Amino acid sequence: MKKMLRFVIPAVIILVGIYYAVDTFILTQQEPEPQVFEQGNYTDYYYLTLDEDEKKVYTAVKEQIYSFPATISAPAVTKTQLENVLNALICDNPMMFMFNTCSLDITDTNALFVPEYTMSLSEYTQCEESLEAVIASLEQDMPDGDFEKELFCHDYIVNSCTYSDTGETHESTVVGALIDGKAKCSGYAKALKLLLNRFGIESVLVSGKATDYSANTQNHMWNAVRIDGSWCYTDPTWNDPVNDDGEQINQHIFFNMTEDMLRRTHNEFEFTYDCNDPSIYYYIRNNAYFESCDSDNHPAIASLISAAVNSGEEKAEIMFADKESANLAFDCLFTDENIYRILETANLSANRELITDRIKYTVNENENLITFYFSEKE
Repeated sequence: MKKMLRFVIPAVIILVGIYYAVDTFILTQQEPEPQVFEQGNYTDYYYLTLDEDEKKVYTAVKEQIYSFPATISAPAVTKTQLENVLNALICDNPMMFMFNTCSLDITDTNALFVPEYTMSLSEYTQCEESLEAVIASLEQDMPDGDFEKELFCHDYIVNSCTYSDTGETHESTVVGALIDGKAKCSGYAKALKLLLNRFGIESVLVSGKATDYSANTQNHMWNAVRIDGSWCYTDPTWNDPVNDDGEQINQHIFFNMTEDMLRRTHNEFEFTYDCNDPSIYYYIRNNAYFESCDSDNHPAIASLISAAVNSGEEKAEIMFADKESANLAFDCLFTDENIYRILETANLSANRELITDRIKYTVNENENLITFYFSEKE
């Protein structure tokens, strides 16, 4: 017992001494100024939807996250506000793929934003270098014009990426779509946003529900894109279907749709700007949209085929206004065998000689789309 008292008494004295010293410091020094958090001068779509406190958290994270800090000082916000910030950060910044969730440790008026990283800084740097290499290679062949740039980036993603939803982290990021070649809808959409933004085209990620032709509804993500001053919707994932043979197909059904077009299959989404300019829809823009199929527009179909041949394509698509006109077009082209005369006309201006006595084709009855697959003569 005596031995114990010898240790306890000095300990009490030390503790009191520490307490007294701290108390004296507080009495004789001014209170430290509270930390000031600024809003960034950003124009990102989702950033602009945040309230003032949310914008301050967004700014603090965006300015520091790329150096992989364990924590980031931020204003104290509610759980709902934090969710708004996290969504805005990830949707506005496709290169912010190093984390996908976070927590907030709150103390009085300030807080610590705690990201949960999915990779190390060195792994992120490697991914970043690979992505920059992809962008640099695309820049060499990038065409002029908003529509042409969007089409080039869209087709690159669709042709180089396969849909995959196995739960791997990268599948929902630009890394999955542009490096691994495997991604789900969010990976496709983020990749398209990244490329378009790099080449001077505005794009916003849009989330909602999508119902396929079998009436299956699920969560989905696609893009709003501003082309020549008009906003529209492009869904790169739904433009990358697989046919019955397991072959990947590059289509453009969901390329630059108006809102009325898109809402036939996509719903439960909000977007600030009107998307109602049909002139930038892929098939209308490329003169591949028809109200009917008769001898008057056979030359136009032949011109589409020869243009596709001359650009190195092996297929051409034509869309009809409704199911009735598509059925009549099918009879005109294939039952009445007008397609062979159209192929002969296309040959006159094609830089490759086509086989004109047979052709492979597919019909998408849901979208009134006919796709021709032509072959060269040996």
